[in-house]
Amino acid sequence: MIENSLSGLLTGPFTFLRPDRGEFDRLFGAGLEALPLPQRIFLEEEEATPLEGFPVFNSPGAQDLRQALERFILAEEELQVAVVRRRRFERKDHGDAWQSYRRLLRRAVENATLSSYGRRYPSIFWLAHSLDVARLLKETPRRVVRLDLEVGRAEGRRIKYRLFDKFLDRAQAASQETLRSLSSNDHEAAEDFSNTLLRQLVENVLIFTEDHISSDLRELTAYLSGYLEIEASEFLQRFQNLHEWHRELLLTEPELAVLTLNVLDLEEGHDPRSALFHRGYVRYLASRADYDPLSLLSSPQIDQWEELLDQLKRFEILRALRRRILPVSLEGERQVYRPGPGDRPLEGQREIVLSSSTRPLDFASPWVIDPVVHRHGLIYDVTDFSRVVSQLRRTGSDAQEHGYRMMFRFQRQVNLLARRYKLKLEKFLGDGAFYTSRHPLLLVACAIGLQRTYISFLKQGLPFDCGMRMGLNSSHYRLMPIHIPGESDLPRYDFFGHGVVELSRLTSGKTEERLEAIQSLMISRGYPAETVHRFFAPLVGEQGQHPYSPGGQPLSEEGSDNIPDGAPSSFSAFLSANGALTNEGIVATSDLVKQLSDALGSRLLYRTRMRELPYVLVPIDDGKRPLLVGIRKMGVARLKGLDDLTVYELLDAGSLGTQSLRPLRRRRLVDAIDELPHRNENP
Repeated sequence: MIENSLSGLLTGPFTFLRPDRGEFDRLFGAGLEALPLPQRIFLEEEEATPLEGFPVFNSPGAQDLRQALERFILAEEELQVAVVRRRRFERKDHGDAWQSYRRLLRRAVENATLSSYGRRYPSIFWLAHSLDVARLLKETPRRVVRLDLEVGRAEGRRIKYRLFDKFLDRAQAASQETLRSLSSNDHEAAEDFSNTLLRQLVENVLIFTEDHISSDLRELTAYLSGYLEIEASEFLQRFQNLHEWHRELLLTEPELAVLTLNVLDLEEGHDPRSALFHRGYVRYLASRADYDPLSLLSSPQIDQWEELLDQLKRFEILRALRRRILPVSLEGERQVYRPGPGDRPLEGQREIVLSSSTRPLDFASPWVIDPVVHRHGLIYDVTDFSRVVSQLRRTGSDAQEHGYRMMFRFQRQVNLLARRYKLKLEKFLGDGAFYTSRHPLLLVACAIGLQRTYISFLKQGLPFDCGMRMGLNSSHYRLMPIHIPGESDLPRYDFFGHGVVELSRLTSGKTEERLEAIQSLMISRGYPAETVHRFFAPLVGEQGQHPYSPGGQPLSEEGSDNIPDGAPSSFSAFLSANGALTNEGIVATSDLVKQLSDALGSRLLYRTRMRELPYVLVPIDDGKRPLLVGIRKMGVARLKGLDDLTVYELLDAGSLGTQSLRPLRRRRLVDAIDELPHRNENP
């Protein structure tokens, strides 16, 4: 998984790295698992090819952290110059700068750690933050020169790496303090933090001090002299001499050129310098009789070069990942990525507008990514599934096998239907499923298609023939990341919260009172059944009503004639006098109907009467053939655990031709439904 993701990402161009799994394993070993995997980032036009990377929100909190880091680095530079000059220094300002940065750093680390759950947020944070540190430390020698010319020329490069060591010690200490404070309450978060990329970054000085290194190594002057404390100018000159000598060697010895091309697996027309970036190759050249250690790299310098080369390769891997960080700014309602000054544009674009569904990471926010999302949801449930399963078990293995096979085929067809309407399967429920969508029109069209699919399978002999009910809503859901180590490198998300409870209640019709259970309990304790039913009659409605008839009225022959082929009498829903919901069809919340109304705008609607009840008919074009959906307001349902909820019934009116229907003047759907006459009035 990691190999495929990184090999797809790290495609070059590279100077020092050969991007293959063997190179990654040698350079990182077990630490390879700490590398965060880029995610797909959808663009404003969601049909376009998505990018791969890490969208990071340039929030006010993120800006505060960068500014606090800059104040601390600048204060530390002034302190270092004062120490060299043995001058007095205002330590209070320096201490305040550190404490301000430390407080914001600990908050960001805590947010990233507590919100990670296998998503490697701490690694992504340090990957992004290391770039802020590198851009500041890269310019430290120049700023020190401006503070004090003499100190800057003599000590500027050393000050840069003394400052780096001090920053790293303090940043690690602050991070460990955060980890200790969290470990007692959240062991999983502590474990995730312990695998952070920070350990890999600490072992690579370059990633915190440079943002780019070219093939001639000129950016390493400060590193060689200030950190490794070797003569940088001599080392770089000897390396340049080695490059020129090697280039002439390849021209005069064709067999060496062929050997280099094949053994090192280089491409035709490669830069001769690239062969020097293969481990062991310079040492091989040094074994030749014509190798001059006085003008080229000496034996100790070759050892230094081999160690430096691994650092450069690790730097290039980390930098390639770091380049996949997209700083996202909010401009009105648009999420925009623009590369900063000196940045190489990702995918060659100077501006990228991201999809509104993209949720950038904000490490200044407690959740990093807000877990609350707004979706249109659908749950379908096959009625009396468990009872039919029990019956199939008693009838024999053949019938049971046939029933399960039919159910498998049905659910497979439902998934294909959901894919066609761009619904996403969030949770499989055994005898049903939970889907979400960003488009209310497609959600309603899929619900009608699902009902028709069920009817089709009934005709083919599906034994689960007691009916199917659906709930539709438009609500806020919370996402719970679920990551099982070893199963996948990418976490999956599970929906929970109010929206799921609402859909569950719409399909089950479970009320707060649970009157049937109370009646059964009283009868079992000896109370006369007739007396109990008479006592509860005002709450459950008139006795003897048809369980599937809307409004508590039996279907007449005339009413049955008005039911289209796509909506048999069993697909219906009604409310009792006390707000108890019976759903054997499709029930939607008022929020979903409002969203549907907004999506439809002002369009031609129709009005008719079915089942002796008035409906507004809505034409919906699903891309294949027009659908006609009947909608009526049922009333206020009182469902267990929920506030009073206005619910609507949706019917498939596909067999009705619009030619025989009465059109309404153009208006919004919700207004047309509110203007429906009482069911005893003629439309």
